[in-house]
Amino acid sequence: MSCDNNHNQNGKDNPKVEFNFDDKYFIGMQEHFYDVRAMERSLTTDFICELNEAIGSKVFRLNVTMNSLFYVDRNDQVKFNTSTKEQMRIIIDSLKAHGVERIIYANDSFIYPYGYSVTHTICVPDPYTERDAYERWLKVNSVGYGMMAKEFPEIEYFEPINEPDIPNNEVLCKNGMVWGMAEPEFMYSIHDEANIVADLC
Repeated sequence: MSCDNNHNQNGKDNPKVEFNFDDKYFIGMQEHFYDVRAMERSLTTDFICELNEAIGSKVFRLNVTMNSLFYVDRNDQVKFNTSTKEQMRIIIDSLKAHGVERIIYANDSFIYPYGYSVTHTICVPDPYTERDAYERWLKVNSVGYGMMAKEFPEIEYFEPINEPDIPNNEVLCKNGMVWGMAEPEFMYSIHDEANIVADLC
């Protein structure tokens, strides 16, 4: 694949840019598996996997929320929700059976230290004013990712949070944010969001 625009705004020749990639991974798909979320039963695992195969996709971006896959006990120990873990195994096996070669896990909902209440499951304890809660939050989520990687080795790529650059900072917001209401007092700076993502990694 190459890109060759004849001239730039100054009338000079643009350099020819070459892109080399394996185009079988160029087309991918994401769908929420409602067998897990139980929101719309007509979109079953089999239907989604068959559709993904029909378009020739070898890549799938899998979203099964952390807070549906795990819970945290009173000792801050992260445990699998057995039913969701079993359903996730079915999903991954079905994706593989329908030709998917690369699975990317994308999270949009966190788990929290025992006893820490949030207004939405994309809130993050403030690393400046809630340092202890923030460090415990990092630990339980990192443990969860480790458990997921061990249980589901088919997942080769992880996105620690979906769309951290969403407008109005409604992802990676401070505790107290209500979804859909962009209140400045609950927003992190872009710099702080980048640091939080880096800490999760």
